[in-house]
Formats: sequence, C-alpha cells, structure tokens
Amino acid sequence: MAKVYHILAFVLGFTCFIVQLVLIREFLNLFMGNELVIGIMLALWMLLTATGALAGRYLQRRKHGSMPVFILLILNGILPMAGAMLAVWLRSELYAQGMMVSLQGILLISMAGLAAFCFFSGMMFTLLASALSEAEGKNSISRIYAIEALGSLAGGIIFNFLLIYMFNSLRILSMIMLMNLLVAFWFALTIRKKLWAAACLFISMLLIIPSVLINPDTFAADILYPGQKILINTDTPFGKLVATESSGQYTFYSNGIPAFSSGDIAVKEEKVHYAMCLHPEPGDVLMLSGGLDGSLEEVLKYPVERLDYVEPDPWAMEAAIKYSGALLPAEVNIFHIDPRRFLYETKNKYDLIILNTPPPNTIGNNRFYTDNFFRMAKSALNPGGIISLKLQASGNYIHEDTRLLYSTVYNTLETAFSHIRIIPGNHVYFLASDNPLHGNITDLIREMDIPTDFVNAWYLDDSSIQERAVIIQHELDPDAQINNDFRPLAAYLSVRNWLGLFHVPMWLTVLIPLLLMTFILLRLSPVNMGLFAGGFTASSAEFLLLIAFQLMYGFIYQMAGLIIMAFMGGLAFGSAYLHRAVSKSMKGYIILQVAIGIFIGLIPFMLMVLKYPGFPFWFPGLIISMLTFVAASLTGMQYRLATVLRQGTRIDVASSTYSADLSGSAFGIFLVAVFIFPQAGMVYTCLMLAAFNFMAAGVIRWRMK
Repeated sequence: MAKVYHILAFVLGFTCFIVQLVLIREFLNLFMGNELVIGIMLALWMLLTATGALAGRYLQRRKHGSMPVFILLILNGILPMAGAMLAVWLRSELYAQGMMVSLQGILLISMAGLAAFCFFSGMMFTLLASALSEAEGKNSISRIYAIEALGSLAGGIIFNFLLIYMFNSLRILSMIMLMNLLVAFWFALTIRKKLWAAACLFISMLLIIPSVLINPDTFAADILYPGQKILINTDTPFGKLVATESSGQYTFYSNGIPAFSSGDIAVKEEKVHYAMCLHPEPGDVLMLSGGLDGSLEEVLKYPVERLDYVEPDPWAMEAAIKYSGALLPAEVNIFHIDPRRFLYETKNKYDLIILNTPPPNTIGNNRFYTDNFFRMAKSALNPGGIISLKLQASGNYIHEDTRLLYSTVYNTLETAFSHIRIIPGNHVYFLASDNPLHGNITDLIREMDIPTDFVNAWYLDDSSIQERAVIIQHELDPDAQINNDFRPLAAYLSVRNWLGLFHVPMWLTVLIPLLLMTFILLRLSPVNMGLFAGGFTASSAEFLLLIAFQLMYGFIYQMAGLIIMAFMGGLAFGSAYLHRAVSKSMKGYIILQVAIGIFIGLIPFMLMVLKYPGFPFWFPGLIISMLTFVAASLTGMQYRLATVLRQGTRIDVASSTYSADLSGSAFGIFLVAVFIFPQAGMVYTCLMLAAFNFMAAGVIRWRMK
C-alpha cells in the first residue's frame, strides 16, 4: 500500500497546485484584483488548508479505514469546479456588471469558492501522512510532504508549458475533475472495493458528460457579461482575455478590467496629442502599449519618420484586429516584448515616449512608474525629448491618497527630468522633459493643422485646463517619497486608495491579521513556532524573488513559472535528502532556524550583484532560481526535522506541523506583499524577516529551558 499512498500524495500536490493557479486567475477576473486581493486569496487558501489538516486527525481517529481517502479523492475532483461556478454566480448576484466588488464581498465570495476544496485537501494530507506511516511502520510524514511538493512541481510544468496554451481555466478544472475521479476509481479497485468503484464510475459519467456538452467557460462568461455578445473568451499567459460587442461598440477586458473600447475618441486623442503637439519636431516616436484603440493612427497625423509600438500581449493584438477592426498602419514597427525590457535593450533614440501601461495599482504595474524606469526612458530619448504618462483623474476634489500618489509620481519624475507639466483631462497626464513644456494645447493643434475630433478649441478650453493643472500642482507634496523598484510606494498608495472607496481603514486590514497571528503563535509548541516562522519566511522569500525576477525580465511567464517550480523542487529536495546534513536535535533545529534568518537577510545583497552590466541574459534568472531553490530547501529541511522532534502521535504530528507551516506561509504572503514590502522596501523587509527568525530561535531556546 505504500506505493499507492505515494501516488495519491503526488496527485494531491498536482491537483492543488493547478487548482490554485486556475482559481487565482478566475478570481482576479471576478474582482479586478491587486496585490491585496491576491494576498487575501492566498492567505485564505493556506489558512483553510491548515484548518483542514488539523481536522484530519479527528477523522482518522474514528478508524474508518480507506473510506475517507476514497471520498476525499472524489471531493477534490468535484469541488474546484463547484467552487469556481459558485463564485461566478455570487459575483453576478451580489454585484452588477462593472460594479467594483467591496473588500467584504471579496472575502465572502473567496470563502465560498475556496473553503470546501482547501479544507478537504488539507484533511487529505493528514490522512495520507498517517496512512503511509502506519503502512511503513515508521514516521513517513515528511515523505508525503516531499512527494506532494513533487506533484506540485509536475503540475507547474504541465500548466505553464501546456495547459495554459491549450485550454481555458474552467476546462482545465474539468480535466482535473476527471483525473481525480479516475484515481478514485483506481484506488477503489486497488483495495478491492468493487461497489465503491462502481459508484465512482457512475458519478464520473454523471458529471463528465455535462462538462463535455456544455462549455463551462462560455457558461460563466454569459453570466458575467449579460446583454453582451461574447466574441472571445480565452486564457493566455497574460491572464483572461474577453472581448464583447454591444450596439456596435467593442470592449476588451484583461482580467476583468476594461483595457480599451472602440470608438473612444477622447481617450485616444488625449494620450497622443497632449504630448505630440508640445514637441517642435516629433520625428521618432515610441508608444509603449495601449495603441490598439486607434491611437497609433493619431500619431501618424504628425510628420513622424519612425513609429515603434511595443505590445507585450500578442493575443490582445490579434483579438483587436480580428474583432474590432483595429488598424495597425504599415509604417508602424511592432515589437512583442515587455516595455521595460525593450527600453533596456534598444539602441534607438526617440523624440517622444508615450507610456500607456496600466496605472501603478499593482506591484507588477508599479515598475513602469519608478525612478529606475524613468532614468531608463530618459536614456532612450533625444535631447529635449518628452515622456508622457497618465494616471486616473481625480475630479474636482483630490482625495488624500490620490494626492499622495500624484506627488510620489511627480517627485519620482523629477529625479530624471528638469521640467514636468500636468494636463488634466479624462485622465491626468504627466509630461516630462529637460526642455520647458509651454504652449496652449488647442493653439498648437491649430497652428500645426492637425485634424482632430476632440482635442481642439471646439471642445477644450486652455484656460480651464491651466486652472485645473494649477490646483493639482498646488496640492502636490514636495516631500513625498520617491517610488522605487524595490520600494513600490505607488502600488501601496493605490491599494490604500482602493480600500478608501469602501471606507475600510488601512490600519484595520493590518491589525486584524496581526492579532490573529499573535493568537496562533501563543498557542504553538516550540517546534511548530519555528515552522510558522519558517513558512512565513519561505512564502515571503518566494514573493520577493519573483518581484526581482519580474524587474529584470518583465512578463516572461514561462520563466516566472520556473521560479515557482524551483521553489516546489527545493521543498521536495530539502525534506527528502538535505535534512541529513543537520543534527536531529533541538540544537540542530535552532541552528537551522538561525540559518534561515541569515539567508533571508543576505538575499538583497546577493541581488545587488545582478545589477552590474555584462551578465548574459540567462544569468540573473539562474541566480534567482538558485536562491529560490535554497530558500525552499531550508524550509523542507526544517519541516523534516519538525516531524521528528515534535512529540505526539503520528496523526497529531502530521496535522499540527503541516498546519503551522501553512499558517506561517499565509500570514507571510499577505503581510509582506501588501504592507511590509511596499513601505519598507526589499532590504528592510529581508532584515525584518531575518530578525523574526532570530527571535523565533531565541524563544524556542528559552522555552526549552
């Protein structure tokens, strides 16, 4: 039976990893999410799984034999699809289309969609760890942990390199359902329970046939976009892409957020002409993203000699051309590459750079609004060149968080450019150059004889624009801090502003997790306290290294998937093999805790080496992958030692150690991603994590005495 439990643990890891990736993508589409949403979802996932792991020991004590494992295999197949569809239904019932989901709504819908699967998958781990230990006659908890990590590694490979290109999200969940039902059928036959196998076969036929006849992704899209004709609904490496048509207007959504609409004349003219008319000779122009709404044609109304367009998402471009008739003039040079990577590699010089990337509402988008990025853009500009970017308009009243966001971006621009001009419109445009940016927009458009439908004297009043610009300029805080790659203040302010829309104070979203974390820590044994600190550190390290990878490579999703897979491989390797290098004693456990603290504290200084030029393209990715592998290996080693040192029955050890590890990971990913890293930056975050591990080692030593 030992090999049977090995296979079931592998399937559990494979299932959980793919389901997590799919549901995160689906929920981001439902909630139009940012780091806070991702943090909430991941924290709920881990806490619910930890709760299930604890509950598993009570189920095992009732001596039901193999029946619970069989039932959990069936539930682990059915519940992901059921949870996803329940979340879609709740989103449509509680909130109208286009309405922003509140924080309370996100918590409710996420709990409804995740609770059952996470709870039962955590329970499954405990049952398998106990069953394998009983079958082998020894403590085999860490073996299940390692095999589950290997299953997650395999799931990551299959998802990143195959499934994501071939199937939509809910179709993938249908395949996961079929796989788990088949495994349950095989398990029933293996233990010679023919009646169970027949029941499983009946359930499979009952569920699989409807999922084949009815496309679940199409069904969900019809619920989420009522009254609109769905033209395309597909998953890409960049997220979920949906295109709809209503009354002749085409709207394209990226992860639930409207990316652009056809026929929006004001938007496409503003983001081009405000900058173009202020340059006396705009010969070479670079547009970074956002050109599929017709704005490229607006640029060609000027006597440009070269127009380069960087569109990182080829799937969005193909859909725009096919369904909305978006034109890409032959004069345009198109590059499918990350905008930041393009600026780093290009040898061309431009008179204007028009930045149309999304606002800095996430850490991923924040990297286009940092001092490092602005200096990179300046190096690609000719003397006197202009860069244009836009932020969300503030209306007649500037909210405090919006004021701080404007101030941060403005002061960050000042680190690279001598002159900055603000032009309020449908968005607030920030134009920066080393030359003065004077002149009335409508007068310049008329003098240059540029044909426009909106940006002209018939619709715009230069004096009103200037008055609004003066008001915004007056509100700016000259002491606002600079936005940095490794300290994304703009992303933090955007999250705070988002919370303010629902009248939720930021301090409350920090206080509640901290109080809950303190309560859990006070109830943990010394060994489990170390696991909590290790899990907290491991999830934080994975997040920080992914951020570093993204800054260096941009949106290279397959390679980013390798970072996650390196983490899962490290967990498996550390728990299965590397633990032999450490003494299986409390002294060795404390030394390992200190080693984890030292390693996380050194990460930012190791990353600094990669900033030096001259390294080949693949070298930083290799180093970051190795750091990820080492961080995960240390965590795997710690888990293996904890299962040996933790006193109690095997079922109690399995449930409590796994729960402590996941609980620490939950609080780590939430607090670090949403609050600590954006405000403290990479260096201080890592030093705080190091101090947390040193304190945990000290408390463990003190409690031993």
